[in-house]
Amino acid sequence: MVPSSWWYSSGAVPPPMPPQVMQQWAPHPSYGQWAPGHPAAGGGGGGGGGGGGSGVGGCGPTYTASPQAPAPAPSPAPPPPKPVVEAPMEGIVSQFEHQKGWGFIDFVDRRRAYVHQSQCGGQPLNVGQKVVATLTQDAKNPGKWMATNVQRAKSGVREEEGYIEGFVNKWDSRGFGFITLSDGRYAYVHATACGDKHLSPGEVVSAVIAPDPKREGGLCAQTVVDGPIGEDGILLEWIEEKGYGFLQMDDGRRAFLHRSAFGVHLSPPTGVKLRVILQEDAKTLGKWSVREVKAVQDPPAPGASAAQHFNEGERINGTVDKWDARGFGFLLMEDGRSAYVHASQCNGVNNLTQGEDVSALLRPDERGMSKGRWAAFDVLKGRYEGEAASVTDWNTGKGYGFVSTDDGKRAYIHRSHFGGSGDLQVGQRLKVKINRDSRNPDKLCVSKVVSMTADPMPMPNLAQGREEVWQVAAVPAPQPPHAAMPDTGLSGQQLQQFLPPWLS
Repeated sequence: MVPSSWWYSSGAVPPPMPPQVMQQWAPHPSYGQWAPGHPAAGGGGGGGGGGGGSGVGGCGPTYTASPQAPAPAPSPAPPPPKPVVEAPMEGIVSQFEHQKGWGFIDFVDRRRAYVHQSQCGGQPLNVGQKVVATLTQDAKNPGKWMATNVQRAKSGVREEEGYIEGFVNKWDSRGFGFITLSDGRYAYVHATACGDKHLSPGEVVSAVIAPDPKREGGLCAQTVVDGPIGEDGILLEWIEEKGYGFLQMDDGRRAFLHRSAFGVHLSPPTGVKLRVILQEDAKTLGKWSVREVKAVQDPPAPGASAAQHFNEGERINGTVDKWDARGFGFLLMEDGRSAYVHASQCNGVNNLTQGEDVSALLRPDERGMSKGRWAAFDVLKGRYEGEAASVTDWNTGKGYGFVSTDDGKRAYIHRSHFGGSGDLQVGQRLKVKINRDSRNPDKLCVSKVVSMTADPMPMPNLAQGREEVWQVAAVPAPQPPHAAMPDTGLSGQQLQQFLPPWLS
C-alpha cells in the first residue's frame, strides 16, 4: 500500500476515492460546503501548494462555512394592558399591619382594596380612619383591587383653628337647639351647621362661634363637629414599668405619650383610640408629644372587616319618623332603633312621607365620634317580606348551595337557614330574605328562609317581541339525530291555526 505522503511529494494524481468513502465524508447541508479544489466539490483549481485540476491542494482539503441568513428581528412585545383606574372614592381602613406596612380599606361601594403605606406618604394608617383613595386593579392578583394616592381625611380639630368646646344643652326634634360653651356662654345651633344631623342632649361638641344675625347680642354655632378639641390617634406601644408609650396619629405623625397626660393614674391598653392635644417635643426637635388626653374610645376589633364599618345586617322594616323637605330625615325601625336617612340612599326616591312603611339596611353612623347612632342605606318603600328564588346548586354532604332570585341575584344558602337539617332540591322554589355576605362583601347570602315553598316563576311578558318570547319561553326539547317532524297531515297554513297567537 502506497503511503498517502508519496502522492503529495511526487505530484502524481491519487486514485479516486471510493463512493462509500465520499458518502461518509460528504458535509451535511446545514454545515456548509466543500471549498473549490476538494474532490467532493466536483473539480476545480487546486489550492495552496500548486495542485492541479485534480482538486488536491498542497495543504489538503479545505472547508468553507456557508453564509448564514440573518436571524429575523423579533417582533415587538405587545404593550401591557393599562390598569383600570377609577375616580377617587371614600373608604375606611379596616385592617393595617403597622410592622409590615400594609393593610386593607373598605370603600363605600363595599369593595375591599389592598393598600401599602408607600401610597400614604410613607406613613402607616390607623384602623377606623377615613381616607380618600383611587382604586386600581391589582396586577399581581387579578380580580382584586389596590388603593393608590391615599389621602387621609381630617380627624378632629385643633385649638388654633378657632373651635370652642361645649355640650348640647337642649335639642328640638325640628332640628335646632342650644350649646353650653366651656366658657359659660350659650349658643344657638341648627342642624345645618352639623351636616344636617340631629344632636343629643349632653353630647360633647366643638364649634366655631359667631354673632347670631337674627338675635342681637346672641351667639350661634357654626361648623359643629363631634367630640372635644383634639386629634385622633391609636396607642401602638405602652411600657407599663416606665409609664409611657407611643401614639400613631391619623395624619401619619408619631407622638410620645406619658401617663401624666391622662390627669389620673391609668394603664391604657394598646390599640385604644385617643383624642389628644399635641405639642412639639421640647427635648427632641421635630418630634411630638401628647399634652393632654381629651377622650378615649374603645379599641377597634382585631382583624376588623367590612362588617365593622358597613354592618349591613338583615334588611329591617320600619316607618318614616321625620322627614325634612331638604332631603333627609329619620326612620324608626321595628327593633326600636332610630336611623338617619338621606335622600341619596333611597334608590332614586327624592322624598319620603312621614308614617309610610319602608325597609332599609343599617350601619353605624360614621359621621362623628358619637356612639349608638345608625344610618340607613339602600332604603326601599314598602315592607320587605322576602323574595322568591330557585335552588340552582346544592351540596348534600356539606349542607350548602346557591339560589337565584327571579330578578337574577345569586345568593349562598346554608342548611342552618332553614332549621339546621334536611336538604334542598335543585329547582325547588323558596321565599327568602337576602343580605350581603359579611365575609365576602361583594357576594350575597340568604339571611332567612321565610317559606320552603314559593309561587312558580312568572311567565314571560306576552307583550314582548315574537323572537324574544320564543327564546325565553319556547326552547325546543332536544331531538334524536335526523329526527323527522311527525306527519300531522296538516298544511302550513292549517298548522298555524293551532299555535298560540304570539308564536304564529
